[in-house]
Amino acid sequence: MQLETNYLGTIEVEDGNILQFSLGIPGFPEEKEFALLPFPESEFYLLQSIVHKHVAFVCLNPFSIWKDYHIDLDANTVQLLEVTQPTDVALFVIITIQQPFSQSTANLNAPIIINTRNNKGKQLVQEGQPYSSKALLSTKGGA
Repeated sequence: MQLETNYLGTIEVEDGNILQFSLGIPGFPEEKEFALLPFPESEFYLLQSIVHKHVAFVCLNPFSIWKDYHIDLDANTVQLLEVTQPTDVALFVIITIQQPFSQSTANLNAPIIINTRNNKGKQLVQEGQPYSSKALLSTKGGA
């Protein structure tokens, strides 16, 4: 399928690569289908709505910066995403791009969880974790 994006132009996405967010994303409950698109020659991704080209989130694998980042998936998330193996899970965090770029932040407190086996996803808002929702990318620290 052809997918219109604000950041990457028109992209071809295989139907089998569409991610299903049955609960939507907090603040965007009606957005249920997304594609995870890599930005060329960078470690960033675009979590792009399939329906609305203006709904997109810049993401990053948190382990590329925060090597000791850790979350525990609760039983509800494991069940919702039908996770059977830890190796099926991919994690991403949403980035808020700022000017200058050195002021850009990552939301480490609410990672995007994707079951790569079945393409089910969820943004997991964690309670009582030591991570910041505005961790500076430039500091390479998480708490």
